[in-house]
Amino acid sequence: MKKQNKIFDIKVFLGGLILIGIYLLLPSKILSFFVPLGLGANLSIILTYVVFAVLVGSLFRKRLVNDAKTFKLKMFTDSIPYYVKGFIWMIVTSIIISRLNIGTNMNEEANQVIMNSFPIAEILTASIFSPFIEELVFRGSFTKLSSNDKVFIIITALLFSFTHILSSVYYVKDLLLVLPYLGLSIVFGLVYKKYNNIYVSMLMHAIHNSIYLLIYFII
Repeated sequence: MKKQNKIFDIKVFLGGLILIGIYLLLPSKILSFFVPLGLGANLSIILTYVVFAVLVGSLFRKRLVNDAKTFKLKMFTDSIPYYVKGFIWMIVTSIIISRLNIGTNMNEEANQVIMNSFPIAEILTASIFSPFIEELVFRGSFTKLSSNDKVFIIITALLFSFTHILSSVYYVKDLLLVLPYLGLSIVFGLVYKKYNNIYVSMLMHAIHNSIYLLIYFII
């Protein structure tokens, strides 16, 4: 008889948390190696994410190769309605939060500072490297977390969302900053599980970040 998957695999969960910790700490260490070489900030940041993307990609090499063989653009186009709902959720919750007395999202402010100071690095990082790395870290590493797709989607969405507001939480009410991220992260997890293909969520993530950059430039 075939052994059923666990509803919650603690080993997979802990392994994913370790990878998230590496994602939060290692890029700054890699950047500190490139900066003294006098390559310039834009190139140093880009090389940092290239190196980190290669390292993370090597951990999921087989998955990336197998998913590349089965990926079809129709998977993404059929998922657009899910993205639209997630995007609307992000806009609505962002408006609500802006009207409440809640602290600033430091992650968003940091991205804006980088955009103003190092636009080339931010564009490439946000539209290419971050979606590639984050989907592997937050979705790929937890693939076997649970046989229940809902458990997988909720847990990975919470981890992804809270990681993006860690530096912004000083009071309990600041936890509401997680809401805009939560809707889209649920969508990323949903389309990943629906098609069992990491490239679907990567492409959606990349296009979303590109839309965000476009809106930033227009405004």
